[in-house]
Amino acid sequence: MKEDKTILNGFSISGLVLSVLCVLGAYVPIIVSRKVSISERQTHELVHAFFSSSILLALLASQEIEIPWPGEDEMTAIIEILDDATAEIEATELWPGIGVRKDGFVPVGGCAIGTGDPFFINVNDGPNGPLYQIDHERVGKDGYDRSEAVEVMLEHYQDLLEYTDT
Repeated sequence: MKEDKTILNGFSISGLVLSVLCVLGAYVPIIVSRKVSISERQTHELVHAFFSSSILLALLASQEIEIPWPGEDEMTAIIEILDDATAEIEATELWPGIGVRKDGFVPVGGCAIGTGDPFFINVNDGPNGPLYQIDHERVGKDGYDRSEAVEVMLEHYQDLLEYTDT
């Protein structure tokens, strides 16, 4: 089966970023319009294109952002937004990135408290899709059960802006 190399499309950024960055344009290339499978050799291009074109990630790069844990009143997650070089390492050299990239997951954040469970978006979700945390212990060479390994942390990853001073 021939691999699909058409993986970038576009999406409109949230109202907050749009109002702050309207002079830069409200369109940021990033996401797909149909499901794709990402090979290791495509990962470099995808991660570089994603991070170099994302105004949101450029604004938040290297910041630690505390968000509420879904369904918990007193628990939070602390995300350190990755730069493109670190994201590429996470996707190509470390688990769970190695095991989930074929399904369209792109790492965008690390766990700042040290759990080893990084944060991802999925290029198959389209514009402003969810922010996920993936359990590194539940992804391995034999695959993973998405219902056990992947947790939706935010319904829309751009909601990260609500938890930052940027």
